[in-house]
Amino acid sequence: AVLCLQSDKCDSQAVANILNGYSRLEMFDEELFTHLNRIATEIPSSKFSSQAIANILNANAKVGNKDTKLFLHFSRFITSVGHATRDETILDDSDVDEDPQEFRSAAGKLVYDTQAIANILNAFSKLEMKEANIFKHFEEVILSIPDNKWEAQALALVLNAYAKTDFG
Repeated sequence: AVLCLQSDKCDSQAVANILNGYSRLEMFDEELFTHLNRIATEIPSSKFSSQAIANILNANAKVGNKDTKLFLHFSRFITSVGHATRDETILDDSDVDEDPQEFRSAAGKLVYDTQAIANILNAFSKLEMKEANIFKHFEEVILSIPDNKWEAQALALVLNAYAKTDFG
C-alpha cells in the first residue's frame, strides 16, 4: 500500500489488489480508499483489465464506499469501449494476474469473463447506483456469452443486480 501512495508507482492491478485486500478484511480506511480511487481514475484506461475494474468497484461496494466519481468514470469507460469474449482474443489468458493486456482482444476491446461482469453489476446494484447505461451495455455482452460459460454464482449475481435495480 505504501508504494501506491505515489501514483507513478501504482498500476491498475496494484490498486485493485490493495482495495480488494482491505475490503476482504472489512477494513475501510477512508483516506486510503479516496487516494487509491483517485489514482484509479488517473491511470490510462488502456491499462485496465475487466477483472481489475471489477475488483476496484466491488471492493468499494463491499465496504459501502459510494464513490460516485469512480463509478461514473468506469461506467463511461466500459460503455465507450467495445467488448469481446475470451474466445475472440488472440492473446494467451492462461495467467491473468500478469498483464492486464491479456484481458484485451487484438482490437483493444475489453474481454469479460462472467465473474467480472457479475462483480461489476453487483457493485453498482449493491450501492444502489442505478446507472442505466452500464446495465444496458452489459445486456448485449451477457446475451453474447454462451449459456455453458456461466457459473451458477456469476449468473445469480447478475440476475440479482438486474432485479435490485429494476432494469431486468
